[in-house]
Amino acid sequence: MRPFSFKHVALEGVVSVVPSSIAYNEDLPHLSQEDKTHLISTTGIKQRRIAPPNITASDLGLCAAKELLKKLRWELDDVELLVNITQTPDYLLPGNSILIQSKLGLPSSTLCLDINQGCAGYIYGLSLVFGLMSTGHFRKAILIASDTITHTIGKNDFSLLPIFSDAGTATAIQYQPNLSDDSWFCVDTDGSHFDTIFIPDGGGRNPATTSSFIESSIDNRSSRSLLNLHMNGQDVFHFGLKYVATQIQQFIHEIGIDKNTIDYWIFHQANKLLNERIASKLSLPDEKVLYSLDTYGNTSCATIPVTICHHHQRFEQLSNRVLLSGFGVGFSWASACLNIRPSVCSPIIEYYE
Repeated sequence: MRPFSFKHVALEGVVSVVPSSIAYNEDLPHLSQEDKTHLISTTGIKQRRIAPPNITASDLGLCAAKELLKKLRWELDDVELLVNITQTPDYLLPGNSILIQSKLGLPSSTLCLDINQGCAGYIYGLSLVFGLMSTGHFRKAILIASDTITHTIGKNDFSLLPIFSDAGTATAIQYQPNLSDDSWFCVDTDGSHFDTIFIPDGGGRNPATTSSFIESSIDNRSSRSLLNLHMNGQDVFHFGLKYVATQIQQFIHEIGIDKNTIDYWIFHQANKLLNERIASKLSLPDEKVLYSLDTYGNTSCATIPVTICHHHQRFEQLSNRVLLSGFGVGFSWASACLNIRPSVCSPIIEYYE
């Protein structure tokens, strides 16, 4: 897709929430010390946050939204738009935006929308919210990006256990009629590869049956059921190498941005090796590429706002031009170039009820 832009919309704050339970890749029982060292060096992930079974994506997103509204001192009645991104909803229906609207106490006039998106979801969500708000009809909005993706991983799937993590985030966005900065977006999708990252059973196409719960071997170490997350890591890696840097190069060329004027680059936190390859293709200096992988792992749709909050000092006091890039499940990949003014951006907090 060709880039598109919106004016008069600003990001006002980001809050990220993680579960208190920490899992360390150094403690993985099925790997030798040599394998652990190799895993951590290639993925970049030292530890992960794991939500207990009773904590859902809406719980984490709600907690982040409450904290954000408190920090901004926004009145509940002023929030006119609530968009929720997740691939681990609390229920098949209704969507999590409906649950969060009620628990936050937002007015019934709030437009609530749900986006079923993963790794590129945050940028898809931003583009939707910025587009709706650029008309001036909506003045204040909350974008939730929250997943408990670890709940989908088989307890014996040691190919995925060391990678994924849980988090909930909330982003405040406001219509600013006097703001003339352009916010640019580019989104792409290739659904022919949908089964590279998917859960085969439990939906309308393949309803769950007794056989859906039976675990099958992946290799000599791991097994998973048809109700667990399936991912072909090699295909995902090659997809990222093939499409992401190319999209970004074309994107910044078409919008006329000199990459040297971009203060920070924040990629979906897929794994360190892939992200470093993408950064290398773009000839980016290390100090401009921000990470949160080592401490928080791959939190699905939440990785970009988690990374912003992980480096909150960079965004609280200074204006920054940032390039955001999300890519993965779908396949979907998306880029955004935003000017982030000094905003509410707190350190990552642990979940509280």
